[in-house]
Amino acid sequence: ATSARGEYEQAKAAEDSVAKELAVQKALQAGISDKQVELNELQRKATAARDIYETVLKRSSQTSEEQSLSQSNIRVISPAESPVKPDGPGKKILLVAGIIGGALAGFFLGAAFAILAGFFGHPVIRSYFRKSSARAA
Repeated sequence: ATSARGEYEQAKAAEDSVAKELAVQKALQAGISDKQVELNELQRKATAARDIYETVLKRSSQTSEEQSLSQSNIRVISPAESPVKPDGPGKKILLVAGIIGGALAGFFLGAAFAILAGFFGHPVIRSYFRKSSARAA
């Protein structure tokens, strides 16, 4: 019985030791999980700050590129002058082209009227129109 009692007390002491160790580990685990949550939050903030920084950096480089483009090495050699003579065809060429164009248009218009007059003067066509006008009346 004493031997069993000694083993019991030894086992009880070992159980208490393990329980204390378990409590310590649980406390550490709780502390670690709190630290893990804090670490994740800090990583999210760092990522957001990095993204904002990269955006600002890109915009800054674009702005500096635009400024370098506007400050190029262009310079005015001499001021612009209005032309002495107008560019394009002269008045005489336009007058001649208008006369020729008008004559051709008149010729083709007259030819079209002559062809139509001959067409409607044909006896078969005239008889067709007489029949249709007689039917209408």
